[in-house]
Amino acid sequence: MHEFFKPAGAVTDIHWMHDRESGRFRGCGYIEFADGDTATKAIALNGTDLLGRPMKIEATAARAPQAPDRPLSEKPEGCVTCFCGNLPFDISEEGTELKAFLEGTKISYIRWLTDRNTGEFKGAGYIEFEDEASVDKAVTYNGQFFGGRKIRLDYAKTREQRG
Repeated sequence: MHEFFKPAGAVTDIHWMHDRESGRFRGCGYIEFADGDTATKAIALNGTDLLGRPMKIEATAARAPQAPDRPLSEKPEGCVTCFCGNLPFDISEEGTELKAFLEGTKISYIRWLTDRNTGEFKGAGYIEFEDEASVDKAVTYNGQFFGGRKIRLDYAKTREQRG
């Protein structure tokens, strides 16, 4: 999408729509631009083919501002695990995309959270790293966009530390 809209200007945010029940992509989303002029140029691309299909591009009201980023939790002593939330529902089971996104970290294990009844991915999980330097690097990605969503990365306590 960034490449498609390059003639109009820079894309600042993409939010893909997913079915709440299945988590499957609905074939549409919202794209945010830096300013009104860029958005107007993007709307002018309505009907232009992308991958053999004409794009339907319309103006919408601006989204309400997202909740401010929560500050990071205090890092527990010896912490090598972080919580990762607000993930896209189409992420691979191996987390290959997330591993590439968290460049410069050494991931040893990922545990996705799933619904106990359905087994469906809940859009969150825990990442264990090989060392503290990697977890410190990972939390610097907190609040950045990954797969069209603003992800949450924070230090995680061990089960014993949570009590």
